[in-house]
Amino acid sequence: MYHAMDAAWPCITPPVNLPQEWHHTLFLTLLAVTLPLLFIILKGIKTKQTKTRRFQFLDLPPELRGMVYDFLLEDPRYPSKPILPKMTLPSVWRMLTRRPNPSSSTIVFPKEKKPSNWIFATNRQIHAEYMDYLCKRRKFQLTIAPENYPQYRKEIWAIGSSTLQHIRKCDINLIATSTMLGVKDPRDMVPGSWPLAAQIQNELSAAKEMTELSLHVRAIGNVFWNPLWLWYHATMALWGMGTAQSNAQAPHAESCNGDDAADEDQRIGSKFNKITFSLDTWSPGENFLQRDDQGRWGWYCPDKSHWISAGGDENLTIREFCAKIYYECMTCIREDNGLPIFV
Repeated sequence: MYHAMDAAWPCITPPVNLPQEWHHTLFLTLLAVTLPLLFIILKGIKTKQTKTRRFQFLDLPPELRGMVYDFLLEDPRYPSKPILPKMTLPSVWRMLTRRPNPSSSTIVFPKEKKPSNWIFATNRQIHAEYMDYLCKRRKFQLTIAPENYPQYRKEIWAIGSSTLQHIRKCDINLIATSTMLGVKDPRDMVPGSWPLAAQIQNELSAAKEMTELSLHVRAIGNVFWNPLWLWYHATMALWGMGTAQSNAQAPHAESCNGDDAADEDQRIGSKFNKITFSLDTWSPGENFLQRDDQGRWGWYCPDKSHWISAGGDENLTIREFCAKIYYECMTCIREDNGLPIFV
């Protein structure tokens, strides 16, 4: 019977004692196989935890996203780089001040630490929300200088109509030189016929929601031209923009860019609320123009913004303009002398 069982079952060889080196080889083999598996498992667990903790900005309520946009907002500037127009000081002024003749005026934007606003380029939804906040809560700074004058460029500012139609506040800084008027003698120029005014009106025609629009005219004079002429022609050409009297300038807008004439509402566009003046050198301080609550123009003093006289006369001459821009404020004189003020 024993022999029969031996024949039925295969022969089982008793275990053989392995050498010591084989134990080390087996251990290293198991370790080499186990470590990568452990690394893959741990990495998967960490990735899963990271995915569960990832922050989704668009998951925030619109009110909280608006608070983030408020922190990133800043006043947009067009053009974005500083403009340094060419100018020269009169020889008498250089002799009196002992200053060298500069090659260009210094027009540098204030250096301020700007927040990172790259978030608006993430996707279309964030870009649309950011631009909506930007147009409603910040003031756009637009500059006109010989470098971006429409005589040499098709457009003054590269701003899309989709952005312009949502802008609420805007300041236009006009750096005017004698060559920008386009005439040899300013006395031969018809007041209100400056083609630049029509170009400005044409480009701002899409700004239908504009509530505050101001103009600052900085005159760059020379030895042949009185800078008062630049102030005068800029005022006569632009203070009626946005009203019915500006329709007479509409044909000039068509000749500036070659586009078809727009309808009457588009030609009217936005209107200015305030016009201020300055020189590239020292000045005693000029009165400024501003609209009241009823939309009527008036002259105000530069120190305390007291009303001086009515403005907006379409037939204003250069002599009358000079008298109004430097007219002394009687209210300030009475306050300085302790006299009663009559309202």
